[in-house]
Amino acid sequence: MRAAVVPIAFRDEFVLPAIEFWREQPNQPVRAACAISQIDILAEVVAIDQSGGQLPRGGAGPFRDDLGQREPALARIRDAHDSHKHGHLSRRSATEISEGQRAYRSAGTAVFLGRGVHRSRFFGRTSTAILHDNGEPIDIGTLIREAMEAWDRELHRLGYLPPAE
Repeated sequence: MRAAVVPIAFRDEFVLPAIEFWREQPNQPVRAACAISQIDILAEVVAIDQSGGQLPRGGAGPFRDDLGQREPALARIRDAHDSHKHGHLSRRSATEISEGQRAYRSAGTAVFLGRGVHRSRFFGRTSTAILHDNGEPIDIGTLIREAMEAWDRELHRLGYLPPAE
């Protein structure tokens, strides 16, 4: 197991609390955006640690591109965060959420208008969603769950977590 614990500390201090913050009120787009952002920022923290504390020229992009190839759920989280932050994405590695989708509150449940994170009806409860570029909603709970499962695999692979038993 690696001696470095910075990525695990970041996960425990920022990522997991942000997810809990969202779970307390899953119909709040701002809470969804906060959780997505912290999950994505973990990639930067890992990239910095993997490069010995200083990113190489070109930044974390190559690491993040490789990560997204290994773990498509983390590519979706990256796209959701970057699209929320920057609007339309022009980077080649953008996959499914690249048209400027952002958090906003719709007039009601089960209404999908425009692009962004909205309140929506999933399995009889109100939650948040973000639109795929094809117009289909992606449930934020599913997006977060798949991303955290991917992070567990990646953190094990990199030696930050002990081997799974």
